[in-house]
Amino acid sequence: MTIRAESDPRFFMRFLIIGLVVTGFSAYCVYDGAIGYPQQRVRALKYLEMEEAKELKEWPAYAKSQGWSTDPPGEPKTEVDFQLQFILAGVTAALAIWFFTIVFRNRGRWIEGSKSGISSSWGQKLNYDDVLELDKKLWKKKGIAKVYYQEGDRRRRFVIDDFKFKREPTGEILRALESRISHDKITGGYPEGYEDVYEEIDEHGESTAKA
Repeated sequence: MTIRAESDPRFFMRFLIIGLVVTGFSAYCVYDGAIGYPQQRVRALKYLEMEEAKELKEWPAYAKSQGWSTDPPGEPKTEVDFQLQFILAGVTAALAIWFFTIVFRNRGRWIEGSKSGISSSWGQKLNYDDVLELDKKLWKKKGIAKVYYQEGDRRRRFVIDDFKFKREPTGEILRALESRISHDKITGGYPEGYEDVYEEIDEHGESTAKA
């Protein structure tokens, strides 16, 4: 029997939302650099011209005739200000692409536990017999367990994450792994379902699970 944990859309939804917000900010920067700031410069230069000519009392009427706000426009924006907006637009657009890439790259991903080991949709596999260590330091707070295993001459790592993947089957995969390895390979926490047993052991002596 195999246990498959599909990617959890709720986890990646936050990246999609952030990507949309950043995209909006990037578009706003483009608008400012191409339209908003140049228009502000025209208003501000006219305001300064009227100020120097001591004609500011005519500003409200003139501004209304141009469809502008009657508020003082402040210091005129410069070409440097225009270019800075385009630079910010480029940087934030790149960030948005990165967030969207995370979302689309993880669509359809899964991890799977079987009688012999754990595998993933991206081709990573491990056998229970090759497990060297199961690190659970981050499992309780963040739902992340790191499995270190031997593959040929290399020590590799497989991450079990119940935020990226649906929680219930991910927990089942972790429990299946723990039932097939010796508990002295589990570090940073206790085996699932054995917490009370090991806490009682800790009261009387050192537990075999390494905290």
